[in-house]
This record gives sequence, structure tokens and C-alpha cells, in this order.
Amino acid sequence: MTPEQAKRDWAQDLTETQIKTIRGLGYIEAVKQVREWTGCGLQDAKDLVVHHRPPVPGLMAPTVHPGGTPRPELAAQITVAWAVVELAIEAMGNCRPARRDYDFPGGAAFRTAQRQHLARLERLCEVLSELGQIRKAILLQREDAP
Repeated sequence: MTPEQAKRDWAQDLTETQIKTIRGLGYIEAVKQVREWTGCGLQDAKDLVVHHRPPVPGLMAPTVHPGGTPRPELAAQITVAWAVVELAIEAMGNCRPARRDYDFPGGAAFRTAQRQHLARLERLCEVLSELGQIRKAILLQREDAP
């Protein structure tokens, strides 16, 4: 079984309830949950989460047509952007706030830093989701589309 076939099988195994559940979670929690449910690898879980995210209203994707950039090139460009944002998300995980760096007795700086860090992480996850939707839209178009 190819990884693409496995991904399709896992996607088919997700129930409507599970899909609703992951849509209500943050990106990182949704990836963990999908891995728990399916036993799939990290990258496959990320792909499934992005695949099942609700579409962003009004999100524009390039149109593949003979006079434009070829579909493989568009897909490669968006895939590189996706990979860089994934690296940024990973890096954010490595620089999360540590209490010893923020709090003095009785201070609330650590909790504030945690909230701000999570907000930044969620914004990156939103960008990753949008890039995934754009990539999917590109790949679903025919190369010879008018």
C-alpha cells in the first residue's frame, strides 16, 4: 500500500464525529488526536488535519491554465511555503515560555507569555491550513484547464 492509499484509508476511517472534533481543536491538538485515532505518522496526521479543516471563506487559489504557471511549479512553490511554516511551528515548540524566565514571586508574566505564545502558534497553524487548502485546490485542477 502506498502512503497516498494509506492516507485515503485513514481519511475514510475518520467518522463525522471525529472530523467535527478535530475541527474544534487547535492544530497541534488535532494532529495528536488524529495520530491517536489512526496510528498514522506525523506527516500523514498533519495532512489529514489540514484536509479536514473547514475551508477559509474567500480564500483565493491560483487558476491553472495554459498561459499561466504550470501546475507542478505552483504545487512545488506552495509545498515549499508549507514546509517553511511547518519548520516555524516546530521552532515555536522549542522556544515556548519557561516559568523561570518570566515570573517573580506573585507575578502573572508567565501566564501572559504562555497565552501570547499559543496565539502566535495558532496564527502559524492558520497559515499552514490556508496553504494546505491552496495546494489542494491547485492539485485538483487539470493541467489543460481553460
